[in-house]
Amino acid sequence: VVPAGRQGRAVSRDLEEAARSGAVALDRIVYAGDSKTDAASVAHMIVAAAPGGVLLWLSPAEAGTVAASLRAADYRGCLAGPGSLDSPAFTAAAGPAADGVLVAAFKADAGLRARRFVSEFRRRYDAEPDFTAAAAFDAAQLLIQTLYRAGDNPGYRQFPLGTSIEGATGVLQFDNAGNRTNALRVMTWKRGRLVPVSPST
Repeated sequence: VVPAGRQGRAVSRDLEEAARSGAVALDRIVYAGDSKTDAASVAHMIVAAAPGGVLLWLSPAEAGTVAASLRAADYRGCLAGPGSLDSPAFTAAAGPAADGVLVAAFKADAGLRARRFVSEFRRRYDAEPDFTAAAAFDAAQLLIQTLYRAGDNPGYRQFPLGTSIEGATGVLQFDNAGNRTNALRVMTWKRGRLVPVSPST
């Protein structure tokens, strides 16, 4: 399930490419968010098709709404989504339906940079940071450091990035195409917390 419009088409291409590289096929792409595809109608389509799993590649709030609609429609298959579902907006919209939803996240240890980020975010905003906040912080830090290293030279000459930095989401490392090369781990929502999924599960 992806957003309607241009953004959804771009997400669809990425998901289909990822599926091909993993030697699997996506049964169907469902575009959500326009007047004809609200959460209830999306849930109805999915339940009728009875897939084994559903990828919720939507904003956290939209993904939570669709997850809640699917569970209310008695869909019992696997639900999964990107790291952005590490968000209070997702759990607020999904309610109890958040439990068991799988989330792909970068493997991050509790390094000094991550601990400082969480502490400063809590102090400044009186809230817990989610994945999007941590990723935005890392993106800004990466840009600042890249421009600093470039000095008086054009910033684009620093690419592809040959160095890595420690960020709030772990160490930032990239390949020659600019893709992050860090390993991902699978997490699952359980009673309001994201916990790692055991490899044997």
